[in-house]
Amino acid sequence: MQHPAVQVIKSLDSLKTYYETWHDVYDLGRKDAVYADTTLGFQDACDQYDEAFFETGYLVLLLLEECSGSVRHCVDAVTRSDVGELQVSVIRDVPEVGTSDMAQWHIILELDRNALIESASDVTLYLDGALSYANGEVVLPKKEPAFAKPPAAILRTADGDVSLQPAGYSWTVVGTDGKAISTIADQSGRPPSRESVTAVAVEPQCAETVYAPIPGGEGYAPTNSAGYLVKLHWEAEPASVTYICWPETVWTEVGIQEETVISQDGCFYAKPGGWCYEITATWENTGTGYHGIGYYYVFITDVRHTHTAAAVPQTVEEPISGYCGNTWTKVYMDGNTYSFMYGHSVTLTDILVNLHYDPLKVCRCATEFTVDTEFGIGYGINLTEGYARCEKGQADLTVEQITAIREIVSWLKETGGEYPLSGLEETK
Repeated sequence: MQHPAVQVIKSLDSLKTYYETWHDVYDLGRKDAVYADTTLGFQDACDQYDEAFFETGYLVLLLLEECSGSVRHCVDAVTRSDVGELQVSVIRDVPEVGTSDMAQWHIILELDRNALIESASDVTLYLDGALSYANGEVVLPKKEPAFAKPPAAILRTADGDVSLQPAGYSWTVVGTDGKAISTIADQSGRPPSRESVTAVAVEPQCAETVYAPIPGGEGYAPTNSAGYLVKLHWEAEPASVTYICWPETVWTEVGIQEETVISQDGCFYAKPGGWCYEITATWENTGTGYHGIGYYYVFITDVRHTHTAAAVPQTVEEPISGYCGNTWTKVYMDGNTYSFMYGHSVTLTDILVNLHYDPLKVCRCATEFTVDTEFGIGYGINLTEGYARCEKGQADLTVEQITAIREIVSWLKETGGEYPLSGLEETK
C-alpha cells in the first residue's frame, strides 16, 4: 500500500473487515499501556465503536508512514468543502534527533453521519500544509527546482557544523524550455581576502580518524597523528571534489604557493596550525537540470583542548547514600584488575555515583583507567585532566576529589587492593 492511505469505515462489519485484512501487515493489536503522548493500540481504540456508534457516526482512517518512529502527528483541522469533500489537515511533530526505525500510524477520525461521504475519493489530506492525498490517490511532491548556483556545503567537524556558500562558480542551469542559462562569477584573487573567508576553530583532540599517506606505498591509511579530519556534506552530491590550501601567512607575505591536501571518501585532512582551504566541487551534466563548478573557502585553525578542575563538587540534587562498607569496587588499570571494598571502595563509589554527568560535555580525550561499582559500571577516569565519564555524560572533578582518587590509585598499586588484617575493623 502506498502512503498516505485513507479508508472510510461506515459500519462495525467494515471495521472488522479492515482488521482482518491488514492485521498481518500492520501492528493492529493491543498495547499494555497508553503512552505519554496518548498513542494506544488499534484494537484498544476500536473497543468503543459498536453498532450504536455507527447509527449516528462513522470513521475515517488515515494511515501515515514515517522514516522515524519518533515522529508524531496532530490533526489540525477537519472541514467540508463546498462540493462536499472532507478536507483534513495534519501537522507533523518531527524531533531534531529521532530513532532510525520506520513506523506507520493510524489516525482515527470520528465524524457525524450527517456529514457522511461516499468513499476515500472524497477525502483531501494535507500534511504540513502540502497536498498529500486527493481523489483516492497519493499526491507525490513536486520536483525541487534546479539549483540556480552551486549547492551549499556543510563543513562537519566534531566541534559543530558550518555552512559554506560558493564564493565563485561557473554554472549552467537548464530551463523548463530546454535552453541553457549560464552564469559565471568572478574567480580572481585566490585566496580571497581573509575577512571574506569563513573561519573555523577545531580541536585536534576531538578529531575523528584521520588519514595519512602510506610510507613507501600508495593510498592512505588511518593514523592518530596530530591533525583532524573534516567532512563535507552537500545539498546535492558533486561528481568530484579537489582541495588545496595556503598557510595563514599567505595574507601577510608575497609569493606563497598553495599546497595539496590529503583527502579520502568525502573528507579532507586539515593541517595543524592555521590554513586557508580552497574546495573545488564539480557537478556533471547528468540530466539534473544543472552542471558546473563551485569554489568554496574556509580558514581552519586548531585550538588545544584543555580541562579545568571543578570549583565545587558536581553532585546530583539527590545523591545516593547509605551503602555499607562491604560494597565492592573494581578498578581496571594498566592491564590489571583490582577488587576491593571497605573505606576506599565507599569513597570512590560515593564520588562516582553521585556526580552530575553532562551529556553535552563529553569530549574525545582518552581516559586513564576504568571503575565498576555496585551502583554503576564503566566509569572512565582521567586524573591528569580531572574528569570522569560514563554513559550518562562527563563531569569535572574537584581538586579534592582528584586527590582522593589518586590516593586510592596509589594504594591499589602498592597493595594490590588487599587490606592488612590488623586494623581492618577500624578501616571499616
